[in-house]
Amino acid sequence: MILVLLIWLLGLGVSHAEAPQKLIILGQKTKQEFQKRFDQNVLPLLEDQPSPEAFYRTTKFFMNLPRELTYWLQDKVGDYRVRVQLVALRYRDIGHMASGPVERGLIKILHQRRMRPLLLQERRRGQIWLVYLIPLKVTRHCLPCHGAHARYAREIKKHFPEDKASGLRVGNLRGAIVIEMARATFRRFVSKASKSP
Repeated sequence: MILVLLIWLLGLGVSHAEAPQKLIILGQKTKQEFQKRFDQNVLPLLEDQPSPEAFYRTTKFFMNLPRELTYWLQDKVGDYRVRVQLVALRYRDIGHMASGPVERGLIKILHQRRMRPLLLQERRRGQIWLVYLIPLKVTRHCLPCHGAHARYAREIKKHFPEDKASGLRVGNLRGAIVIEMARATFRRFVSKASKSP
């Protein structure tokens, strides 16, 4: 495993310590931005009485969030070859369905004792892409929509009849923030960051 990581790092053309640390930092900043936006937009809705309007606004927030985080991260990295997704094994909306290597990565995270981020690589149209999965655990704030006694159970059943994201408990794996970035983009970002004062 260490040999594979070392060969991968040499392929990036950056030092052993620098490359993972920069990706970890980007992942942490993205998760913080996710949390900040959740706290500003969803928490106030959870404090109010349940209503169809609150359910609609919460659903719309999670459908739009990947695109907003993508633009935010593209600006941070300085390149458009970056994408952020929210995915889950137990998804509510098909847009958040994990597939292929990401699905296998989520299964691997699910079976870890401590859910830790996971780095994958994919070849796409002749380029290597880095795929970084940052696990999201269920918190008490998730339970109104994802718990066994969800306050929006009727709305969920009506709008998402094939829902797989209910009946969760605090500490369960909810899903992951997935950062996808061309390896060349990451190289440029690391190089630029190492030259900054």
